[in-house]
Amino acid sequence: MLKLKACLAIIMMCASVFAYAQINDDLYAGIKLTSSAMQTVVIQVFPDTENSLKVDGLGSICEQEEIPLPYDKVFYAEDQHKFLNNDELNITELKGLVTQAFQKIQEVHVPPEHIYVVADSSLSSPEKLKNREELDKAIQEVTKKPITFLKVEEEVGLILNNRISKKEQGRSVLIKVSSRNMKGGYRQTDSVKSEPFTTFTIPLGTKQLAEDAIENNPQATGNRGLFIETVNKLLKESLPKLLRDEMKKAPGLDNFRKVYLTGGIVWAMFTLTVPTNQEKCRSNTFKFRANDIKMFYNRAIRNTPLLFDDPIKAIEKHLQADKNQTKEEKLEPLRGEIARLQRTYDRQEDLIAGAVLLQNLSKKLEWQNKELLFLKDEHITWLISYILREKGKTDEIEDDNSKPAE
Repeated sequence: MLKLKACLAIIMMCASVFAYAQINDDLYAGIKLTSSAMQTVVIQVFPDTENSLKVDGLGSICEQEEIPLPYDKVFYAEDQHKFLNNDELNITELKGLVTQAFQKIQEVHVPPEHIYVVADSSLSSPEKLKNREELDKAIQEVTKKPITFLKVEEEVGLILNNRISKKEQGRSVLIKVSSRNMKGGYRQTDSVKSEPFTTFTIPLGTKQLAEDAIENNPQATGNRGLFIETVNKLLKESLPKLLRDEMKKAPGLDNFRKVYLTGGIVWAMFTLTVPTNQEKCRSNTFKFRANDIKMFYNRAIRNTPLLFDDPIKAIEKHLQADKNQTKEEKLEPLRGEIARLQRTYDRQEDLIAGAVLLQNLSKKLEWQNKELLFLKDEHITWLISYILREKGKTDEIEDDNSKPAE
């Protein structure tokens, strides 16, 4: 009897190991590097399903926090840091974080051939990133994988193809406001063109603008009024020409009536100004107005710390009459979002510069007359889209899948 039990135990253990190995074959992982953050994702893709993962439907990661088990389809983690300084990356710090991320990926037994390391367009230029070769060598020592440095065209294409339907791509424009630049594009309707998308890049981002303002006027550090004055002065001198130059190559930047916006500062604006929409995050696409940008701008230039208190108070009031769900259940995701925002914008000047930049863009591009939509979780789906593209199973979303939450 004991022998029989022992044999059964061995059989069950072997079956468990075999099943575990089978599940691991379905796992894919990506590590994404940017100038200000490193993101890690592990996804499970089922081989017996033609279009196994809809990138636009990742409701399970609305809170954007680490999920302990990757078999819930998605495991996600993020480290926010200022990696870039004077056009050089902090290789030691970044290598340490990549080592930690790679260890987590190995712990869940993702096959080595299913792991991808990619850098966004903010790190793609050898001229702008002085130690790119050193970075690539350091990361390869850890992952045994070379970094794929994406160009703007590839990055924009990944976002458009996996977040906006083809029909919408030809009649709307995507604008991503990043820490080091702004980029975007739209589908080219002229069949004579060889490239499917018209893209643009503006060498002006939120954190870059804050750094330029402080460098231009060191006395502005810690002086809110002087800092805002300096930022506005820099934008007045540079933004109109930068926009004009890009509009010559990409007229859709200004012409389209529908604008999809994404990027860290847009996420901050939406989270801190339109908090009652947080419960609808399964849609991942939200409408907002130019007035919301103006409200965010006014709050940012007056008293930035209040931005981190107001959303909680607003949503508490919104939930007073709700009997179906406790306040804490709905407030917890928002608290998590605000905690991430505080880590991302630990320097108030970055948040203020971003708010001023958004308000200036809104005025120059007349967003008060346009339909504005925020693409939530774009930084996650961007990486997942890349993994699926490399795997050869990128899905194109259906037209009715990109409808925004009101």
